[in-house]
Amino acid sequence: MAAAARVGAAGAPLGADALGQTLSSLGDISRKIAIGVTNDTSQDWTALNTYFFSGTSDDILPCDIPTNTTLIYSAHKTTGPVATGAVGVFAYHMNGGFTLAVMFSVPFDYTYYENWWNVKVYKGKKPADKTMYNDLYYESNPFKGDDSWHEKTLGYGLHVRGCMASSGKATLEICVRNSSK
Repeated sequence: MAAAARVGAAGAPLGADALGQTLSSLGDISRKIAIGVTNDTSQDWTALNTYFFSGTSDDILPCDIPTNTTLIYSAHKTTGPVATGAVGVFAYHMNGGFTLAVMFSVPFDYTYYENWWNVKVYKGKKPADKTMYNDLYYESNPFKGDDSWHEKTLGYGLHVRGCMASSGKATLEICVRNSSK
């Protein structure tokens, strides 16, 4: 059973409850992720697309993410006895003329790989694709999904803080805010 992608008010409890419920609703899948991204910026966001390196989602990205709201999105490995994880990137156009990209990686094989996540802002309107995924995974200093909080400046007056679980049934909680907040 699929979790419904949704939007909720920022400041409403997100954390373990909402993301845990989303993760549980995906059923008994060995590699899955529930992602919550809070828009604590002064810009509204409009969904562009998702690119999957491996895995899939039964959800469509929530279309409009007004300021002070949180989007919840989930992904999982491809159904069946296949050796894939839930790995990809999704993109939102920001009304300030930028693109917010969120990369997530819950690999199938923990012998060679670990959970990773990243957020980056690009100039202009840029759909998620393999090039964006490669940039976020290999080139733009991603964060390890190690159950710890990480943060960085995104440029363009924005800052991100987030935490990703280290398990194959992971949650990723992110807050994007104006740097002045």
